[in-house]
Amino acid sequence: MSKGLGRHAAIVAAFFAGACGGTAAMTVAQGWSEARPSIPPASPSAGATVVALADAETRQAPPGTAHVRVLAHGQHAWLGRLDMAAGAKVPEHADPTEEFIHVLAGKGVITIDGRSESIGPGATVYMPAGAKVSYVNGDEPMLAVQVFADPSPAAKYGAWKEVQR
Repeated sequence: MSKGLGRHAAIVAAFFAGACGGTAAMTVAQGWSEARPSIPPASPSAGATVVALADAETRQAPPGTAHVRVLAHGQHAWLGRLDMAAGAKVPEHADPTEEFIHVLAGKGVITIDGRSESIGPGATVYMPAGAKVSYVNGDEPMLAVQVFADPSPAAKYGAWKEVQR
């Protein structure tokens, strides 16, 4: 990742982050359909925190084609950074809360409630609570930030393997 993109990601990460992925032949359906272990929420008594990207908890999708970094996890919102391999797919699913994705690099096609749209760098996607969403990444890796309006949907990442630094 370029130094400029790293600075841009850090600035945007203060607002958004992270997601899901698989390959054209293999999706991360396991991470979406299995029981969803919980990623521990931030402690209410911890107060304000600052997390360096290098220190953020990192999780890898079961097929190994996506990583999510947990940048912030509070009582009312969740922020992560998503790195997704070229050709990766997110199977159709619906989360119980609003979700935002902001694309920093890469391109793909997102389908929300049956409507497909190409997205790329600079695009911000809003998904209402309960929307049926799927995604197919293009031929380049994708880097995005993701926000859940409630941290509960991020619990699905608890099923992903923790990557040791």
